Amino acid sequence: MSVMARLSRDDLAQVKALNPLDDIIDQRTKLKRANSRGIREGQCICNPVRGKWPLWVNAQTSTWGCLARGSVCGGDTFTFLEQFEGLDFQAALASMCGAEAVRDPEAAARMEAERAARAAEHDARAKALAEDERAKAYAIWQNAGPVAETLVDAYFAHRGLDPVRSKALRFSPMEAYWHAPEDAGAKPSIVHRGPCMLAAIQGPDGRFLGLHRTWLDARLGTADMPREASGKAEILAADGAPLPAKKMRGGKQGGAIRLHDWHEGSGERVFLCGEGIETVETVYLAVHRGFGANYCAWAAGDLGNISGKALGLSSKHPAKPGRWIPSEEPDPDAPGLMPPAGAAKAIILGDGDSDPLVTMARLECARRRWSRAGCPAEVRMAPEGSDYNDLARQREDVA
Repeated sequence: MSVMARLSRDDLAQVKALNPLDDIIDQRTKLKRANSRGIREGQCICNPVRGKWPLWVNAQTSTWGCLARGSVCGGDTFTFLEQFEGLDFQAALASMCGAEAVRDPEAAARMEAERAARAAEHDARAKALAEDERAKAYAIWQNAGPVAETLVDAYFAHRGLDPVRSKALRFSPMEAYWHAPEDAGAKPSIVHRGPCMLAAIQGPDGRFLGLHRTWLDARLGTADMPREASGKAEILAADGAPLPAKKMRGGKQGGAIRLHDWHEGSGERVFLCGEGIETVETVYLAVHRGFGANYCAWAAGDLGNISGKALGLSSKHPAKPGRWIPSEEPDPDAPGLMPPAGAAKAIILGDGDSDPLVTMARLECARRRWSRAGCPAEVRMAPEGSDYNDLARQREDVA
């Protein structure tokens, strides 16, 4: 009887857990840090090209693939060792743990203990890294000052809004912008310093989770500032490539930028939530002036934080090959941002300047989650191609 025949699915899972695929591949080609989906990218092993990252590795599922030149190569740990080390299954198994381990109950027990210890070590390391990032973000926040009569006021005025007086916002006059080139092993460096609006991300318990930063155009408030410009700084990498003017540091999942909490007094408590500060502030200003309800307005930072995770399979995008539309069914064990206590209903604001099918699916997931939790919710989408702040600025220009 072969070793293959004696192995159960659990045996294979233990072997893979003790030999993380990204560690194995990282010995051949430098992998980038994992993105928000847990995917690490690297250069093609067979034909590495500077600045190209077609290789992907998912350590959670022990799978990999390479998209170079339309290639369809990929598979699991054993497939990788076969293709790049020339090892058949039994040789690969022996190289990782010794084939005798799968026949010996005591060895199997040791494998399980090692797997559990490794998982606990990984979790502890991840928590320590997360806390370190949170502490660094909090130090940046502590060193910033109030926004009153700074470029933050000029930024909101440029966006057609009143000055925002919120405990969630601060200002840094010369905030450093760090950027790491995509070259393997490249170290981050400062590519820009300038005025910056800082926004605190707070968890459900009010604790500081992370930091959202928007670098501002230094021309704000002067005659040199073009009306059609966004008001955000133009930041370039060392090679001249444009970089986003917004960055997050620390955690955000389940948290929010609490621009406005409930005010004292009567009125139905309505929760407003959207992705960006500008969108949420635009709608809050409009409804606060025009209606008598007691509004609370928070910015989530991104769609994934509003929707949380979903259950079920994604569906193929009807118009964009290779793109997928996420399920609208919320995963009860992995919520994102939830409405604050006391909300009678919620309005979820959708930007129309991103893919409408993907955006609507994400927001519908949040709507279902919030409604089932006792807060009836509805989604309000901006017209396709714009967000609510764009609409406000267009009306201001016409006026």
